[in-house]
Amino acid sequence: MKKFTDIPNSVIDDTSISRGAKAIYTALLRFGQDQVSPDQTRLAEKTGYSKSTVRRCLIELREKKLISWKRRGFNETNVYTIHPVGEK
Repeated sequence: MKKFTDIPNSVIDDTSISRGAKAIYTALLRFGQDQVSPDQTRLAEKTGYSKSTVRRCLIELREKKLISWKRRGFNETNVYTIHPVGEK
């Protein structure tokens, strides 16, 4: 059985979003469609980016209002909320 990840066309087509941020967004969507909690090391492994690049891309996605997150505590993963996007 093949699995697929639905990525909104508006995100794919938005040239103001970096390729790295699109890769991190896609990786987050692979974990779920609403709230997910992968650690940054796992996101780095899935995308081939460094942890510092993952952090920078997460901030970019938050600034674009595509995601938000809550810290759960010391040595715990963040909970990322993936916000719905409208198609253009």
